[in-house]
Amino acid sequence: MRITLISDTFSPEINGVAKTLKRFTYYLSRQRIDYEVFAPESSSRTFSPLSINHSLSIPFFLYPQCRFALPNVIKMKKKIKEFNPTIMHVATPFSMGLSGIHVAKKLSIPLVGSHHTDFEHYLPSYKLGHLSPLLWRYMKWFYEPFEEIFVPSLETKKQLLNQGFKSISIWSRGVDHHLFHPYYDKFDIRIKYNIKKPYILTYVGRLSPEKT
Repeated sequence: MRITLISDTFSPEINGVAKTLKRFTYYLSRQRIDYEVFAPESSSRTFSPLSINHSLSIPFFLYPQCRFALPNVIKMKKKIKEFNPTIMHVATPFSMGLSGIHVAKKLSIPLVGSHHTDFEHYLPSYKLGHLSPLLWRYMKWFYEPFEEIFVPSLETKKQLLNQGFKSISIWSRGVDHHLFHPYYDKFDIRIKYNIKKPYILTYVGRLSPEKT
């Protein structure tokens, strides 16, 4: 099997989608499954060992940490045709995803996708809640060509089914118990960070307007 993975965000960008897809590619490598990744160029200087086909990009005006890709569809189509994938996985509904759908149709590549972000919930954080009906119309149009849509939870699946989406499967998440575990020396942490208060509260997540 050979998989072409297309996303508007990828490592070393720091967000849930980028991290999920990075771990997915690590899994593919361990399983000796050939894959290629198409994603926007990153503004981060963090080194990534992954080989990625980068597209020209600019900061997204509502979310400068994310990049809006300006893909060269002709170049993308040529590379994908040479790779000759068994299947294409489109992870995001923006310019990279639109380009991926176009190429998949032109080359008759089976197409699946994943839905990661609750955009409807995020819109009010940017004072764009009134765009919710338009957003859902676009999302239904975007995901219509997919043979299967993968979502992270039962709640997300129910949300999409209520909006009239079809062919939805749960792509569940997990926790890396080698990295995240309760077995650490609490006194070392107090010494390292000079903590003198009686309790330590840890928050694991990303700080952004839509998370508050």
